[in-house]
Amino acid sequence: MKKTILILSLCYMAVACNNTNGNTKVANADSTVKNDVVAEIPEKRSTVNEKPVMVFEKPVADNLNKWKFSVKLYETNYMFKYKVEMQYQEVTGADTITFPNLGYMPRPVMKQGTDPYSCIIGFKDNNGEFKPYKLVIAENDELSIKTLKHYSVTVTSAPAK
Repeated sequence: MKKTILILSLCYMAVACNNTNGNTKVANADSTVKNDVVAEIPEKRSTVNEKPVMVFEKPVADNLNKWKFSVKLYETNYMFKYKVEMQYQEVTGADTITFPNLGYMPRPVMKQGTDPYSCIIGFKDNNGEFKPYKLVIAENDELSIKTLKHYSVTVTSAPAK
């Protein structure tokens, strides 16, 4: 009985994974299926802007100090990598994020998150829609960065005829 179930499972997987016509696309609610040809974008920048390309700041409610919640996004030598500098009161941190190569130059965007001291780092897709990517949040006097969604690009080729 176990052998029969195993054989049937393997046959089902082989049939399900075999896509001979190349036209089948499956996507869930968080996926984007794109059939466009991805353009070649250089891996490195010719010049790096030393100033932040985007800044999100919000003052922290405090009568004694002039603290703030701040997120700054800087270009790096690599086209799709950005340095993130974060601050909440006197707590600071830095990280590097890599945007997906969707066939066009990355268009980073920062928006207010749902919490008072939070910022969503994302990007605009080819249709100009905001795609959330990372969340910078200060809670319980701690500063953290979390991944909200994962994005990837796959290249497929049609089978030989």
